Amino acid sequence: MSKILIDKNRLKTIRDNIDYLLENGKQNFVIDTRPAIYEYQDLNKREQIIIEHLNKNPDINKEKLASDLKDHYSRIPILDTTKELIEKGLIIAKQDKIKKRTYHLYVNYQNTIASLKQDLDHFKYFYCELLDYANPIIIDLLSKHQKSENRFLEAINLVYALTAPYKYLCILHTTSDVFLWHKRPLDDDTLHRKFAVFLKTTKQIHAKLLKMWPDSEFESTVAQIMYNSPFLFDELRILHILETFEEYGLSDWSEPVIDLLWKISYPILPLVDPSFKKYGENGTLQDWRKVLENNPKSNYKPKTEQLQFDQ
Repeated sequence: MSKILIDKNRLKTIRDNIDYLLENGKQNFVIDTRPAIYEYQDLNKREQIIIEHLNKNPDINKEKLASDLKDHYSRIPILDTTKELIEKGLIIAKQDKIKKRTYHLYVNYQNTIASLKQDLDHFKYFYCELLDYANPIIIDLLSKHQKSENRFLEAINLVYALTAPYKYLCILHTTSDVFLWHKRPLDDDTLHRKFAVFLKTTKQIHAKLLKMWPDSEFESTVAQIMYNSPFLFDELRILHILETFEEYGLSDWSEPVIDLLWKISYPILPLVDPSFKKYGENGTLQDWRKVLENNPKSNYKPKTEQLQFDQ
């Protein structure tokens, strides 16, 4: 089994963030938003060219890399710089299973796993907190639905808003690597690790969701909401969700959930919905609050500040 080297300070940061979150409830905390390796500003020109080329051509060996970049630099400088990048941990060299003297090169995206786990842990915390506050409201609506059919419909509407972030998280996980492949081509091992981290977290979230509606008839209705109705993270749906939570006094607990989803997904939003492209130039897209401010159909007033991400 291969060993994964993780920076000790990064592990300490993750642990400290979780400890702080548990001790202080819904306080602001630092979330790592470091750019992908190929965007690092401290890379010199030669390193940048090598990283960018491996992003587009993963799995090539050193000789192929030197040949591809011969118009930029001669063979020896490319090989020497590649060796330095491997030593720094920015490039992974994997031995060929048959040709033992051949090593295939990949950009090291191991930090993607740690970042994903951190994001999912934060999402789970805020999302489960939202479910805890929403659960008694649903119970109250269902207890009164015998007297009014509208109560049942209100409960369904609230469940739609509650399940939408979770559904979007699942959709995002299955599609983001496809949309980002040309910028962030992950090797098979990293993809498998990402899925393992994602599955562990979503199993815990799903178990909590199922406990919220023990009534079989209502659970059947919820299942239809979860699996049959489409959901994308467009502006109107976000607005509808936020307005629903506002109606039941759940804004303080729902907005951090949206913050985490937005932080994870905003880089790919312009790819899946061209309407978001207009927000990308001035940094507006990094905060859904600013996006809604620019939407003439939105009168929603956020109740919380954006979670403090480490830029």
